Amino acid sequence: MLLKRQEKIISEYVKVHGQRSEIFYDALPSSVRSALEKVKFTETLWCDTERLIGDLMLKQRLSR
Repeated sequence: MLLKRQEKIISEYVKVHGQRSEIFYDALPSSVRSALEKVKFTETLWCDTERLIGDLMLKQRLSR
C-alpha cells in the first residue's frame, strides 16, 4: 500500500510524462525511484507503483 506522499510523486510523474510514462518500476527514472524509496521502502513498492501508474494512465486516456 502506498502512502499519500508516494502517490503524489507518482501522480506528478504521470502528469508530466502522460502516455509516455514508464509503466514498470525498474524503468522509472532513478530520481523517481529514489524519492519513492526515501518516503518508505516496502516489499510491495514496485507492484503498488506499477498498479497506480497503470490506473492513472487509464484514467487519463478515458478522460479525453
